[in-house]
Amino acid sequence: MRTFLLFFFFGILVQNTLGKDLFSSDLVRRLVTLEARQYADSDAFEERIRRLETHLPTQRRIEVSQSLEKDKPVADETVIGERIEKLDVALKQELANHLENLTSKFDALVEKLGAIENQMAKSQNPEVLQKIGEKYYYIENCDGHSWNGAHDTCALKNGHLATLQSEEEWKALAEHLRTDKNYWIDINDREDEDEFISSFTQTEPKFLKWGHDEPNNGGEHEFVEDCVELQGNNNFYMNDAKCSTINLFICEVEPQSKS
Repeated sequence: MRTFLLFFFFGILVQNTLGKDLFSSDLVRRLVTLEARQYADSDAFEERIRRLETHLPTQRRIEVSQSLEKDKPVADETVIGERIEKLDVALKQELANHLENLTSKFDALVEKLGAIENQMAKSQNPEVLQKIGEKYYYIENCDGHSWNGAHDTCALKNGHLATLQSEEEWKALAEHLRTDKNYWIDINDREDEDEFISSFTQTEPKFLKWGHDEPNNGGEHEFVEDCVELQGNNNFYMNDAKCSTINLFICEVEPQSKS
């Protein structure tokens, strides 16, 4: 504003002194318009800088500020609006990218925490064979698997899913199981419905101890329950269940393989 006043009073002085109409009313009007536009642009610029200072990291704020300094003065309000809109879009994208990066890091931390918790659980339940009766067992009390997954895991341990031969074996084994979990054993009727066999011997099981109204093949949902579990909340009686169910499991290992 100070510049404008200097120009204005200088024009009056020249008119009075020289008697010449060097500054017409049209020229004064243009000067006023130019000065007002410059101040409007300046105000918009300062407001944008304040917004950037609130939201952008320091380095990014410096880069944007320098860019705006190079571009001033702005031609008109339309250009100012377009620039602010572009900056808003860029700011939103930057914040979205930052949020996505934080989410990724959070997911990675959750995954690592899960692995650590799992490792701690395993350290409290070391992978050792237990001699129960005349057999050696590996009882998985941490990581659940489908029936197929349990079958394959036992094979990797040079064993197979537990094959119960008598009520004595069943009772002795039940004493080492968790009552809040279910455990896969090797019995199934995947080949022929209601024709249960041991996956290890490929023959009819020597021992069965079904729970009440079992096996029922899922009741109304027919032909969905083909694998046998010991139900912890039912005194470890046998139940036919969906083979894809995630359960704990019992591997039976031959004595010579225990090491």
